[in-house]
Amino acid sequence: MNNRFMFRAVVNGSCYTSDGEDKEVTLLLKNVAVYGDGTIGISRDGLYNSIYQLGLSSYEHDTLVEYFEDNYGTPDYDWFVIDCQNIQQCTGLKDINNNFIYENDVVCVVEYSDYELINAIKRKQNVEKINNLKVPPYNEPPFINKDHAQIIIWDDKRATFMMKNRINSTGRPESLRNKRYVVIGNIHENPELMENR
Repeated sequence: MNNRFMFRAVVNGSCYTSDGEDKEVTLLLKNVAVYGDGTIGISRDGLYNSIYQLGLSSYEHDTLVEYFEDNYGTPDYDWFVIDCQNIQQCTGLKDINNNFIYENDVVCVVEYSDYELINAIKRKQNVEKINNLKVPPYNEPPFINKDHAQIIIWDDKRATFMMKNRINSTGRPESLRNKRYVVIGNIHENPELMENR
């Protein structure tokens, strides 16, 4: 739980396409510093790495970098201070692949039962086998059922992280500690994961 105070943030930027059209871009910035005035700080390398991972054309990439340099760059440091309304905290827990779990991550239980897999397929649920993951004592190939995906949220009333499923009930994520969950995305980069939720 030492990493409970790591943060990431969702910010919007603007770039131009090669046709000269303005394009809105959403970035998920990792390892940000959080300030009391609602801004976040990120290193130049951290920001550039996040922009690179978007897979933009070179022209879009360059104009997006220019947007952040002009609006949020600090002249004396390799540091950006950005207004941000969507800051997400790390739960301090990791999934089965040893990835940290953050607020707004979408998680699924890793299942190992051939019987459950066959039943889910019969019910036409969205299942996906997971390759290269074998956890003893299970012999069957692991899979996830995306129809049972849950989102990690912060519950102000209980002052704890919770898991919200598609019928809006919530549950405590203590079970995340057993590492039988896998992060399959987050609601900002993969909004389709929580459609009809």
